[in-house]
Amino acid sequence: MAPEHGDDQDHDERWRRACFLAVDVETTGLVPQRDRVIEVAWVRFEGGAVVDQRSSLCRIDVPLPRVIRALTRITDEELASAPRFADVAPHLLEALALVDFAVAYNAPFDMGFLRAELERVGAVLPAVRFLDPLAWSRRLNPGAAGHKLVDVCRRHGVALDGAHRALADARASGELALRLGAAIKARPPARRASRARDGRAP
Repeated sequence: MAPEHGDDQDHDERWRRACFLAVDVETTGLVPQRDRVIEVAWVRFEGGAVVDQRSSLCRIDVPLPRVIRALTRITDEELASAPRFADVAPHLLEALALVDFAVAYNAPFDMGFLRAELERVGAVLPAVRFLDPLAWSRRLNPGAAGHKLVDVCRRHGVALDGAHRALADARASGELALRLGAAIKARPPARRASRARDGRAP
């Protein structure tokens, strides 16, 4: 039993040392090629703790669907004075360049919208590995009644105040990554060579 305990400790230590970015977007719908990002947030985790975070609304040129206003509590008036995604994108890309990997709950959704928005401004989503706590939740609790972010947070004791807002969802996704990644013994991706060259160790 001692070797297994040692392996668990080593694995937990890798997660405590991991440097990653939890990302979330709120959108006008479900289709990246048609719908738009209205809010984006990212939270940087190092040593198992939040060390930086940022969120921004993103101005669009069409009215928000009523269902999205009700879900997010974001208004057209708030978006009218917000920066464009193009203005926010450089800051997001810089943040992604400084971490070893990224986390997003239901990652294909967020990645699809980020790719589409970045393409609209002549940029590309970096080749950063995205980990998805949703997949881990389904693996850990295949018979669970729900796998929405709010359900999984409640099940694993992660605080989620203000669901369906990008910053709250991003932070909760990062906390879930730390808990579920350790629970299923998922190995966090290795330190990126670019960060090693820059001397930015976790």
